[in-house]
Amino acid sequence: MKLFSFRKLAAAALFAAVCCASVSCDKDNGGDNPATEIETTDVIGTYAGTMTVTGTDAAPVEVETEVTATGIEFNNFPVEGLVNSILPGGAEDLLPMLGQISYTLPYSAEVNSGKTGLSLTFSPEPLELSIMGGIMKVTVEVEAGQAGTYTAESKELVFSMTATQAIVSMTGSDPSTMPLDVTLQFNLTKK
Repeated sequence: MKLFSFRKLAAAALFAAVCCASVSCDKDNGGDNPATEIETTDVIGTYAGTMTVTGTDAAPVEVETEVTATGIEFNNFPVEGLVNSILPGGAEDLLPMLGQISYTLPYSAEVNSGKTGLSLTFSPEPLELSIMGGIMKVTVEVEAGQAGTYTAESKELVFSMTATQAIVSMTGSDPSTMPLDVTLQFNLTKK
């Protein structure tokens, strides 16, 4: 039977200590953060989902949008809910006259405190509707709701905006203002 010498025992202990010291734990490197950190550009892409007009019985409308570095761009903004709020019952005749409505919702993004997603702050511009070749124009004033959110894990983008008033102008007459309180809620998923 061979006995371990003090040198061999000390060498084995030193080897074990060096191995343990060189191994890094996740918690030592900032906790349970994902392998890649989220960036404000992660929200950029193509999305599909629904828009719900609150305060109405209307079913959610399917929407698609493109998010760029500076805005959420709608090539065919779903205006039916807004038009029904301005002209109850008159949307069916009016919608074909509008055609496709393009709208961009400017935003800025910052990483949330948990580094799991983004918080989006909006700077909405009025939505302009032109009817009958510009004879009638409707300017819908829009305000941002709460900050929008983009969740990195689920790739979901949720935001809302509220139409606060419509200004209707017709060639040859004074504009008329109509107060509105119509919230558009968007629930979208990145494709």
